[in-house]
Amino acid sequence: MPTSTERRIIEERRSRDKDWLLVPILEELLEVPCEPEDDLDFRFMDMLVRARAIPRAKGVFSPSMLGSCMRQAYFAKRGTDKHTVPNPRANGYFLNGNFVHFKWQFACWKAHRLGKLDLLSVPAESRELDFYGDGTRPGVEVRVMGEEDYGGTLDVILAFAGPPVPIDFKGVNQIDFQRMVKRGAKQEYRKQLVGYCNNVNASDLIDFWNRGPVKYGLLVNENKAGPDTSATSSPIALHETLVKVVDFDSEVSRRLRTLRYYDDRGIIPPPECVSTRHMRYQECAFNRFCTAEVKERQREREDQAAKRASRDWRVSRNRD
Repeated sequence: MPTSTERRIIEERRSRDKDWLLVPILEELLEVPCEPEDDLDFRFMDMLVRARAIPRAKGVFSPSMLGSCMRQAYFAKRGTDKHTVPNPRANGYFLNGNFVHFKWQFACWKAHRLGKLDLLSVPAESRELDFYGDGTRPGVEVRVMGEEDYGGTLDVILAFAGPPVPIDFKGVNQIDFQRMVKRGAKQEYRKQLVGYCNNVNASDLIDFWNRGPVKYGLLVNENKAGPDTSATSSPIALHETLVKVVDFDSEVSRRLRTLRYYDDRGIIPPPECVSTRHMRYQECAFNRFCTAEVKERQREREDQAAKRASRDWRVSRNRD
């Protein structure tokens, strides 16, 4: 059970953040241990791991590409070979990301079983994944193809007494988490989520559920450093952002059109990295195609910085 201080913080936050939908439910769920308890829970975990292991569709743009480098999205869509090197840091990052998703997807399942939320069902991709025995399974790790060249995987799909709501879980470091709480979630993450929402609206799932189109999604960020009541006011280190489709629909459509422009013409987009020292460049599987251009940009930026420093030094010396 939460302490009296934690309970007061939870209630104060709930009264202040009245638009929050999922995090309060998960907080209530975790007032008691959340773990597999019976055969149905174990079957769910088996189904979840198998669903996540299904290879991603090839030759398509994903909503997750909408906020990434266009060149990276171009190569990924075309199936360009990725370079693989021993990289414990990167592989550890992805391993942690997998289990962050497993954790909250299981929590949503448990909340669904307790009647705290509605985890929508989706068609099962195979007999092996036919969880309910009627050709359907719980809505986690949901593959969605909105258009022939555009598809992705939703973490969770819920409903709160209305239209379907895609949920996207993301783990972030403490600095980024605190910045997000104060200033809002990154535009990049919001655009990705709206891309998933649009993908659902263009798919057959809308008719399958018969609940109307998706109007908004929930971006749920977890602080990798754990609970920090001074920043999150949440004992489970989560913060959610409601993202309306209408707010980013035009930007998402424009980004997708630009990606298709390059892909249809076979034109490699310009690189977006500006330094070989940045993690984004170092952990990109296609950085070998960009090294020369990025190094040139890096030299230009360093030369400009040196010139500014020299100019500022001369101005300061003249003043003295």
